[in-house]
Amino acid sequence: MQKILILSTESSSMRAEIVSWSSENGNCVNDAFHDRIGTKYEYKHVFDIPVGLMGGIKYMAVNYPTVLHAIGDGWKLLAPPTKYTEKQCKVNDEDQDGDELYVDVECFEWWLTKD
Repeated sequence: MQKILILSTESSSMRAEIVSWSSENGNCVNDAFHDRIGTKYEYKHVFDIPVGLMGGIKYMAVNYPTVLHAIGDGWKLLAPPTKYTEKQCKVNDEDQDGDELYVDVECFEWWLTKD
């Protein structure tokens, strides 16, 4: 089954440090279906499985330090990275009131796959 890994970096370099990630694993659907066969909770069809009941810690991807590390571990890049902007909260240390300041940060999203 196919696995998807989505990584975010603050530059378009494969050597940039990963700042966030998420993953999906197609095996969790198959396993959730087969785990209930022969029980009173058996699903009639694989599409009957609620998405929230699939997965768990065994389906999470390894937390790589860079995109290059993921590629070195067998992940394949689906496309060049996509640039996006997100707002990050910065607390002003000099301000005694602790006012929050939101700044735009440029990030890059990388989609990778593994069989």
